[in-house]
Amino acid sequence: MITATQYRAKAAEYTELLKAARLPAETREFRKREQSYLTLAENEEWMADNLAKMDSRGADENWYGEAILAQQGKHLFGCQGADDATQSIAAPTRPHASAVRPMFESLSQRTVIIGNSGAGKSAFAEDLSALIHVPVIDLDLLNWEGDGYGRKRDDDAARRMTLEVSAGPLWIIEGVYGWLAESALPRATALIWLDFQWSLCRAGLLARSPRRGATDQDGVELLKWAETYWNRQTSSSFAGHSRMFSNFPATKFRLENREQATLLLADLRACTIARKPDE
Repeated sequence: MITATQYRAKAAEYTELLKAARLPAETREFRKREQSYLTLAENEEWMADNLAKMDSRGADENWYGEAILAQQGKHLFGCQGADDATQSIAAPTRPHASAVRPMFESLSQRTVIIGNSGAGKSAFAEDLSALIHVPVIDLDLLNWEGDGYGRKRDDDAARRMTLEVSAGPLWIIEGVYGWLAESALPRATALIWLDFQWSLCRAGLLARSPRRGATDQDGVELLKWAETYWNRQTSSSFAGHSRMFSNFPATKFRLENREQATLLLADLRACTIARKPDE
C-alpha cells in the first residue's frame, strides 16, 4: 500500500518538473499530476486519522450520501446475488462488501462526474483513474479552445467532441458543464454528483493554482459564477445537475462532503486489492 509520504514525494517530483516546463501542455499536465498526488496523500492521512471513527460508526449513519446501485446481469468481479434482472437498491448506509463490488463494476467502465466549480471533480476523477486505470477527460478542454478560458468553442463542435470521446469503451468524464455531460450520459455506466456546500467549493477554488493560463481576473469571475450555482437554472447549475441525477437510470452517487468521497474511494480501493488473487 502506498503511504501518504510516498504520495507527497511523487508530488514533489512533479513540482520540480513544473519549474523546468516550457510548453503550456507540459505545465498543465505536471500541475494536474502534482495536485492529484497531493490529494491522494491527504486522503491517506485523513483515513489514518479517522480509521477508528470509521470502524465504530453505526449502521444507521450515512456513508455515501444518496447512492443508487443499478445491478444488471452477472457481475464480472465475483459479486454475490447476481441475476439476469436489473435491480436498483437505495444505499443511504455503508454497503456490505457484496454491494461494493457491483459499484466497482459500474465505476470501472464509463463514469460521468458533475458538480460545482471548486468541488474537486478533477482531483476525484484522478483518484478514481489511479484505482481503475481509465483515462480522464476534462470537459474544460472541450468547452474552451486553446490553452486559455477566453475563447469558448462553438457549442455544436463541443457537443460533437463530447460524443466522440464518449464513444470510447472506457473513460471518466468530469466537468461542471451539464449540457456537455448530458451528451455522454447515454453511454455512461455510472454518475457521481459532488453536491458540496458553497464553503467547500469556495475553499477549493481559492486553494487551487490557476489553470490553463487563467488570469487573476478569470479567477475572480469564476468565483462569482460558482457562487450562483444554486440560483441559476441552466444545465450547469444545482437545478440542472439535480435533474441529471434524478433521471440517470444506472449506478449513481450523490456525495455531500469530502469524507463521503474519501470513503467511497477507500472501499473501491479495498475491493481492488481483494480481487487481485482471483485475477
